[in-house]
Amino acid sequence: MPRILLQACFFLFSVFLLGCAPTVPQGAAFKPLAAPDAADTLVYVYRQDSLRGLSAVDLELDGENLGPLLNGEYLAFLLDPGSHELRARMKWLQMIPRSWNSLEFKSRPGQTIYLRVWGAYEKGAKPIPTGLDIAQPSNENAKVGLFLGIQKPEIAETELKTMRRATGR
Repeated sequence: MPRILLQACFFLFSVFLLGCAPTVPQGAAFKPLAAPDAADTLVYVYRQDSLRGLSAVDLELDGENLGPLLNGEYLAFLLDPGSHELRARMKWLQMIPRSWNSLEFKSRPGQTIYLRVWGAYEKGAKPIPTGLDIAQPSNENAKVGLFLGIQKPEIAETELKTMRRATGR
């Protein structure tokens, strides 16, 4: 194989890998929002993994795309009270589905809910974070599981202090 062709292949492969590499959160540092009024629910969705290098997790709430969430990022928004479903999906090289999960929850008027997302090895998902109502990964054959849970407020408030707001939303 001619050397120039080999160099071109190496360059394209490097660009491909760099484009797929996870990035570091760039958003603003965590700042709590005001408590919700009596008609709404305040929801924080945040991601804190013990594993490094996992790709972004695509989030969807009640069928609406919330976008990607990196390790160390959070989202905050108001939601109508009622039944809801958070869905999460992680892709290998940001293309091939790797792990997915969903969590159904109910919200009440004036409530604040903390939803935690994290990735861990399926067989070694210990220690499981304290204070969670855990939903196990839905695809049983994945080596890396994607977990979702409702976190206790006092624990979530401490964990959120290290987060950065997800950019682009």
